[in-house]
Amino acid sequence: MKFLILITAVLALSSCDKLKKMEEGMEATRKGMTATQEGLRKQKLAEASKIMLDSNNRKTLSPIPSNMMSAAKAMGEAITADEMLLWTKNYLIKVNEENFADTYPLASQPDSPSEPTAPTEPVKPTPEDNPDYDQQLAQYQKDLAQYLIDKEQYKADYAIYRADLREYNKNLTAYQELLINFTLNKAADLQMITLVSGFVSDSTIQEMIELQSEQGAYRDVLFAILKMRVNFYNDVMLEAGLIGGDKKLATLGQIEKAVEYTDKIDFVCRLPIANQVAMKITGFTEEMNAKLSEPLQKDLAAKKWAKVLDKAQKDFRGDSFAADPAQKDNQAKEYAARYKALLQKIQSKLK
Repeated sequence: MKFLILITAVLALSSCDKLKKMEEGMEATRKGMTATQEGLRKQKLAEASKIMLDSNNRKTLSPIPSNMMSAAKAMGEAITADEMLLWTKNYLIKVNEENFADTYPLASQPDSPSEPTAPTEPVKPTPEDNPDYDQQLAQYQKDLAQYLIDKEQYKADYAIYRADLREYNKNLTAYQELLINFTLNKAADLQMITLVSGFVSDSTIQEMIELQSEQGAYRDVLFAILKMRVNFYNDVMLEAGLIGGDKKLATLGQIEKAVEYTDKIDFVCRLPIANQVAMKITGFTEEMNAKLSEPLQKDLAAKKWAKVLDKAQKDFRGDSFAADPAQKDNQAKEYAARYKALLQKIQSKLK
């Protein structure tokens, strides 16, 4: 009996030991998977950043920065709230405070060469009723001789001036290109963080609002992110992509996307902090800074809803392309129901 009890105890201890090792193994696997996922997430962020910082992908910024969109979407989906706040803060500082002289310390605007003054040819005196003619003629001959010498010197000086002018124009062009590239690069930085602000997930936006909107250390950065998010959905996704100019909301999918994007704007416009949503931009011309620093228009969502509704009512075509009459009729009814539901949702937002 004692032997059986001992065997049972040994087996129980052995089972517990196996169970513990199994649990430890599973925990190690979980940690390994978490580490792998985190590594992949960080790799995704690094690759997205590399693509958006590539000068070849920054050449076209408007109306749609197409070469940066996919990378911005990837970063927006992968970035955490804390990372987004710090990343945006750093790039806003770069946009606002980076000086041309700091970036290109050896570049300076060239000085324009001075054009030499052409000598004035002396006027030969006339003898009519001129008692000092002989004296004036002698002086004229001296002046003419000097003029001929000065003229040859002027030709030499002018040739040097022309060579200096060509070099000046070359250096000025290079300097102006640096200035343009510097400004365009800052504009691309601002567009980059605007795109990512638009693609950041709703849950990450909500987390940033909860953490920063009251007394957070990065509250102003949050306000800037929200303003750029509105700019993204208004300027890029709606106006440039769906409803601007002569674009039409002719399909249910187009209307649904317009509703989705306008909802993003509506969310920000309805926040209790909507009056604070703005960003301060100082890195460009005075006129451009003023435009970029305009605060959120709280009625922007209402204006967008009204425009989407108007275009949806004018543009939508609910025809089915099915060959079978019964299927065509059923699809037309389905489209009409979905269309009606979309119009009701838009109209509810306008109330």
